[in-house]
Amino acid sequence: FMREEMAQREAAELRRGQRKPRSPHGWGLLEALWLLAFYEPVVTEGHLRRKNLEFIFIRFSAWEFAGCDKLWAGLVTTLCHHVRQHFGALPLSVFHVLGSRPRFASGFSQREWILKTGTCLRLWGLLLVLAVGIAILLVALLVPGIKDHHALKVVGSAVASLSGSSLVLGALSILKNFLVSEKKKIERLTNSDRFAGQLGFMSKIREEVEVLVDYLAFMEVFERRRLRVVMEITSLDLCYPE
Repeated sequence: FMREEMAQREAAELRRGQRKPRSPHGWGLLEALWLLAFYEPVVTEGHLRRKNLEFIFIRFSAWEFAGCDKLWAGLVTTLCHHVRQHFGALPLSVFHVLGSRPRFASGFSQREWILKTGTCLRLWGLLLVLAVGIAILLVALLVPGIKDHHALKVVGSAVASLSGSSLVLGALSILKNFLVSEKKKIERLTNSDRFAGQLGFMSKIREEVEVLVDYLAFMEVFERRRLRVVMEITSLDLCYPE
């Protein structure tokens, strides 16, 4: 019944001139990655009025964590795991490194995406410096009469290495977040010997949840629909009162 109702709301929005919702899977994944890297999402008044809803149901069995003093951590890891599984690991990994927190539109603007000018300038600058470094290095290696100039080779190698390393570090950060999920990060923190008295522990958990909330807001704008995460806590009747 809920799926039929969602389909009817989606059809009603299309009749009102709203654009068709999209998904971060298949070809939509490439579009999502492009927007993640180079655009900042904007929450418009039109978006807030959207009636098309998508419910993400997350079942959490309290019995599986009964008797554990880290039950709340299990709740957070379950939330992170299912959101990551629902949208895919790659978009969330890219959001950790390049994503931006959505901003609210001023006035009645309906523009949902704003180009990240700073990111584009930094990227073009790195590519330009990399190209210059490679060009100097090729000249030093191939042009007759300049091959013997060792200093030119050193300069070209250094420039190319520095600019290239910045791009590699960004790619490695995305790869790290792709391989190490939010669930693993929290489990690693809770398994630490310093769990009970670790300074700033809750701050780190809060940061993970805030990133997740910002990511859901991004996906709302991308998918052109409102998202509702429903935590379904079950098996409480099997647990002890505490």
